[in-house]
Amino acid sequence: VAELKNKNQTISRLASELASFKVNNLLGCAKDIGGLKVIVSRLDNMETGELKLICDDLKSKFANAVVVLASVGAEKSNIIASVGKIAIENGINAGVLVKEIAQLTGGNGGGRKEMAMAGIKDISKVDAALDHAYDLISDMLKK
Repeated sequence: VAELKNKNQTISRLASELASFKVNNLLGCAKDIGGLKVIVSRLDNMETGELKLICDDLKSKFANAVVVLASVGAEKSNIIASVGKIAIENGINAGVLVKEIAQLTGGNGGGRKEMAMAGIKDISKVDAALDHAYDLISDMLKK
């Protein structure tokens, strides 16, 4: 039992380290849209919890962050959106954003204005849906 507990702790620690590494890589591909730091990326084979950790980490670094991550896995494919306080004040809503992106893949979902998740049905449409996220964010800013 103790050995299993130690292995689980090691797995958790390594997952956190991997998430931290991915955060640093994602920061390099952030785009500025209307003064917001927008990060849109596909990170395949990641668990929902890992995606949430990455979103939380990025959002904690930047109150003006808009993060949209998709993960295509063997059993489950998801999109998650996370929006910082300043981005919310500027009209960005994670629930609306993730729902519209997911619908482009035949999926659906939603959530709160600061964080939302959706399922992906057609994985062949993920990249195009993620590309469209930039336009959706720009449109939300104009309203």
